[in-house]
Amino acid sequence: MLLCKVLVSGLLLHLFYYEVQCYSVPEPQVEVFMPKGFRISIEDTQGISQVQFRVNLIKANSQITLGTFQKKVNQKRSGKWIFTRRNVRLEVGDIISYQILVTKDSMGYKLVSGPYFVTELVTFYSINGNKGKPPKNKPTPTTTTTTTTTTTTTTTTEKPAPPTPNPTEAMMELCKEVSINATQTLMSLRSQIRKLEKENLQLVKTLNSYPDATKLTITGINLPDDDPVAIVKSALWELLDLKPTIVSAERKSDNSIVFELPSLFDKIKLLETVRAKLTHSRIFIF
Repeated sequence: MLLCKVLVSGLLLHLFYYEVQCYSVPEPQVEVFMPKGFRISIEDTQGISQVQFRVNLIKANSQITLGTFQKKVNQKRSGKWIFTRRNVRLEVGDIISYQILVTKDSMGYKLVSGPYFVTELVTFYSINGNKGKPPKNKPTPTTTTTTTTTTTTTTTTEKPAPPTPNPTEAMMELCKEVSINATQTLMSLRSQIRKLEKENLQLVKTLNSYPDATKLTITGINLPDDDPVAIVKSALWELLDLKPTIVSAERKSDNSIVFELPSLFDKIKLLETVRAKLTHSRIFIF
């Protein structure tokens, strides 16, 4: 009976595998550096063991992909999970889309971003060296020198401003990518569900091979020496509002009754109701 209870617990864990998530991946900090490089980071939360980054870079107004980058980060730095690339040149107006998969307490949580438009380039700084803040500009020392003034005419050619990004085209490209990723995720979930169904069926077959797999015992009922099946049906109806089919029932010498249900799932359902309604009762069903 003890082994049967352990196996039933394993089955229940499989049945309630997909539970409600209570953690949301925080919005990341995105930084683009001059002349090259970018960094994406999220704040650490207790229980995170790994963060996976997938980043797409798109050239402004051309929809040309500048590159796709993926990395699994297994260690935080200065309270953050960080993904950095130093050899990629980006300009104002370019687009960054990213996916972040966080493994926390053995559960996976995913964040898919909207299009992030590069609006400024900043000087690269080390998070470890500057504790997560850009370095401050140091004052220039004053030096007294004697110079000869020469008049020089200089012609300056201004670099044309980058074209304004088209949000509609960027959104269409992102929607296409999200649709593909959602389809892949759905296919993966279906595969996992099929695998769990097979495991559950195998577990049920294993449990059903035990003689007591579908049997339960009820104690604490002091009734006349009547038909055990009728006694069990009456008790389950009055105590639990249940009318299960009782295959057989047998009274033991200690006045307890061992009864058998049609299937393992009937047994699980009855035990769930027992835990909810008979917590403080003198009648025990196990």
